[in-house]
Parts: sequence; structure tokens; C-alpha cells
Amino acid sequence: MGHGSSVLGFVILVVCVVAVAALRRKQYVYTAWPVYARPVMSEVERQLFRRLTEALPEKLVLPQVQLCRFVEVRDVRGRMAVLNRYNRLSADFVICNADAAVERVVELDDRSHNREVARSRDAKKDAVLNAVGIPIVRLQARRIPSVENLRRLVFGEQHTNGMQHVAKVEPTISIS
Repeated sequence: MGHGSSVLGFVILVVCVVAVAALRRKQYVYTAWPVYARPVMSEVERQLFRRLTEALPEKLVLPQVQLCRFVEVRDVRGRMAVLNRYNRLSADFVICNADAAVERVVELDDRSHNREVARSRDAKKDAVLNAVGIPIVRLQARRIPSVENLRRLVFGEQHTNGMQHVAKVEPTISIS
């Protein structure tokens, strides 16, 4: 009987320790969401957004759009694996025509894009956009172009006269 009661006592002790640990963990469960609102864009992004909308009044300029909202994976084997490679990436600005068809992506690169992790993310984003034929224009945050220059930089010379036709442009364009 002595051995059986010591085992029972040990089991009761373990159950009590587990119950106390569970109660202590429960105190870290939030009753309200520990979140706060923040602006969608930084100040420099807001500045570029204002200039883009002024330079391209006939276009729909969308900020901070996930690539998976406008790049789809064909119905192939391993589809979800391909989607998972880019579904968390976002474009700083997506330039669309009146029908919401994507014409360009504009990326605003700051010093953080010099880090290896950012360069890797940018290369993956460039590869996805190149694969679907969407030109990407990279602008430097320290030198945001004027309203007058943005139209030419984003769409090229042939678009400056209000022409809607855009000649074939290399998919990746960097403006330093």
C-alpha cells in the first residue's frame, strides 16, 4: 500500500503543478487585441503617392498591394508552393488603367534595400513581375522625381503627350 500511495501522491502533485502552470499561462492571454493603428504609408511614400496621382491623373494608383492580388498561379501541380513563394510580397505602388488592369509597379527603395534580406526580397519580387510581364520601376527615396519627370520615368517618352499606347518596355527599370 505504501508504494501505491506514493505513486498516487506523485500523480496528484504532477496534476497540481500542471494546473498551476496552466493558470499562470492564462494570465498572458489578452482579453483585448494588443494592436494599434498606423499609417498605411510613410511620409516619403505619401509624397511619392501625391506626385504619382498628379503626374498620372488618368491612372489608378494603388499603394501597398500584395502581389497575390494581381499575380495568379496557373492551375499546375505544386500551385500552392509557387503561391507561397510570393504571397507575402507587396508592391509599393501599382499603376492601373481605368479598367484596373496593372500597367506598372513602382517601388520606392531606401537605404534598407541595401541589406541582403531586402535585396533577396526585391529580386524575388522582380522575378515574379518579370514572369508576368509587368514592368517595375525602382525609384530612390532620397531622390523622388518631380511631378513633371514622373510620367516620363514611369511610362517613357512616348507617354508624355497623353498618348495611351505604351511601347514595349524592358520589365525592370531602375531610376537612381
